Amino acid sequence: MEIIPAVDLYCGKCVRLREGKVEAKTEYSGEPWLVARKWQDQGAKWLHVVDLNAAFSGKIENMEVFRKARESVRCKLQVGGGIRSIEAAREWFGAGADRIVLSTLLSENFPLASQIAEAFKGKVLASLDVIGKDGTLEGQDGSFLEGLNSVLPFYVAGGVSSAEDVVALKKKGADGVILGKALYEGRISLKEAMEAARC
Repeated sequence: MEIIPAVDLYCGKCVRLREGKVEAKTEYSGEPWLVARKWQDQGAKWLHVVDLNAAFSGKIENMEVFRKARESVRCKLQVGGGIRSIEAAREWFGAGADRIVLSTLLSENFPLASQIAEAFKGKVLASLDVIGKDGTLEGQDGSFLEGLNSVLPFYVAGGVSSAEDVVALKKKGADGVILGKALYEGRISLKEAMEAARC
């Protein structure tokens, strides 16, 4: 199972939102590309970059910062946030994304999500963002994954705050865990999470 640190972009800065709310954001850095480099240096093979502005507006707004991050790291980058068309997906791939992540589109327009997955085979992931848990550090036992059947690799984001959470999600069949606030607040180190993923 993969452990992927999140680098959430809002107006060009690295932030974390609580329960997906902009008014409850915490800013961690005005230089997200340095944050990306930090996680790479700690062993991350992938980074999860989210254009939060696009998630709300449906329009790509943090491309310049993404390009700077792309130039700053060697590790692979997956991008999510407001990808609601083949054109948007193509634009991210053109900027250097290694894969894209679909979340809201899966529930809002599954035929279009399937079309995007077909157009970019092997480069599209499904992510279940547990919004009520996102940024809360409340823990995650993965019970919601029971009986889930996804044709795409499935990653979980939201509420993961300990090595025990990582182990529980792996046992439930998650393909990967996207770590955010727990890393930024020092609740779990990237090394600890990666070791738990191997258990």
